[in-house]
Amino acid sequence: MTLILGTVTLDDNMQWIDRAQQAPVAQSDQRTVAGNLVTFAQGLTLGRPITIEANEEQGWMTFADVLGLEALA
Repeated sequence: MTLILGTVTLDDNMQWIDRAQQAPVAQSDQRTVAGNLVTFAQGLTLGRPITIEANEEQGWMTFADVLGLEALA
């Protein structure tokens, strides 16, 4: 499967390793002064983590592609 991000086409040997781990809600837990646990939750509307991984022998990128990915970030 070919991954295309914006105008950058990634090598077929690269993998999007956190593709199925995206959660539509972000939350954090904090303790109050009295010791009670309070959970804050909010729905996420935009953005998604994208971690691309390759091994040392496969999945090389050109410097231009790296700059293109940085511009997309």
